[in-house]
Amino acid sequence: MAITQLVYTSRAACEINDPILAAIQDSACRHNEPHGITGVLLYGSGLFIQLLEGPLEDVDAIYQRIAKDPRHNDVQIIYRTFASERRFPSWSMGVVNMESTRVELNVRDLWDEIDLDAITNDQDSNLLFRLFDAFQKHVEMPTPN
Repeated sequence: MAITQLVYTSRAACEINDPILAAIQDSACRHNEPHGITGVLLYGSGLFIQLLEGPLEDVDAIYQRIAKDPRHNDVQIIYRTFASERRFPSWSMGVVNMESTRVELNVRDLWDEIDLDAITNDQDSNLLFRLFDAFQKHVEMPTPN
């Protein structure tokens, strides 16, 4: 069965710090797990990139709820596809602060390469998914408090 993968970007509308990111992760895990949603939220330099994956209707419903969150604005879907398997099957929602010292340099370098305003073609989305793949391999996910 195919699952939907949706990637959106947004800009922080307020100061975002580790306690706020922990609260976002806690809320996302509570809402996502019962709906079969997995993924990762990356934050750094005032920007968010999030990958949501799961059943189409549930991904769309979660995205609509997220898009109304006042902690960010300029919410834009930059990539949507159907996939045969999940990239983050065990992460009901991983949240990573790119400004954290725990983020390895190779992952931070990929983050720095991404121009969110220019992700318009397959080459750009391949860079985005290389970043997601780097997280799977090199970032130990913190658990919610």
